[in-house]
Amino acid sequence: MHRGVITCAPESGLATVAATMTANVVHAAVLLAPDHDRAVAVTDLDVIRAALRGGARDTAAGIARESMATVVSSAPLGEAVALMARREDAHLLVSEPGAEWPAGVLSSLDVMGALAGREPGLLRTVRPGPARPLVSATSLDATTVGAVMHPGVVTCLPDDSMERVAGVMADLRIHCVAIVGATRRNGVDEHFVWGLLSDMDVLHAVNRAGPGLTAGELAVTSPLALPEDAGLERAASLMAEHDATHVVVVDAAGTPAGVVSTLDVLRVLAAG
Repeated sequence: MHRGVITCAPESGLATVAATMTANVVHAAVLLAPDHDRAVAVTDLDVIRAALRGGARDTAAGIARESMATVVSSAPLGEAVALMARREDAHLLVSEPGAEWPAGVLSSLDVMGALAGREPGLLRTVRPGPARPLVSATSLDATTVGAVMHPGVVTCLPDDSMERVAGVMADLRIHCVAIVGATRRNGVDEHFVWGLLSDMDVLHAVNRAGPGLTAGELAVTSPLALPEDAGLERAASLMAEHDATHVVVVDAAGTPAGVVSTLDVLRVLAAG
């Protein structure tokens, strides 16, 4: 787990919650329920869905979902992975005996690091990230996916192991990679093929079958994708509809040119 919990006040508005997540590069923030008996989480998709339905006056407490699942710090990691897979949840709170507040959070990227055999302390080291596009838009309908996307796509090969893919995600702190390769059409000409593989896809595979599968066996070959001139609101709608955290941006040739994540959407909402 990573120690400490990113929180927001129950009365925080959408822009504040979005700013909290983007500033800390997290996909969920925790608030204490009014009865002070359980912790609930507000996720990136909760904020996006509220924004799409015009909830300008919504608060963190108003959009917070069910109580966040908790595991004890001494629990086996496999138990936590099974709980994350069952709940389709990329985050779990971690508690310690006698403590009134969670000790930390276990995320899907923490699981990727463990699967790849990475040293947790090294993964916590703050490193410079890639430059992000400067976006002046303050509403989702005022910009395009091409304007906010992360240019370029991190790729792996179809025969790469789950452990290797998990290591790439953990090292770069990213939640998905493109799986690219070539295949033969009717036994003659080769053509380019690609799919998308997320940390949750890997987590589900580990929980279901254990290690041993390859990236090509797990990749989604029909990922959510939009052309560069598509509106950001359309990308946000696809994320909300499909419970997805990433949309691939494709160029005129239909090949991946970049990725839009929920955090890219939240940056615009935070400015609104």
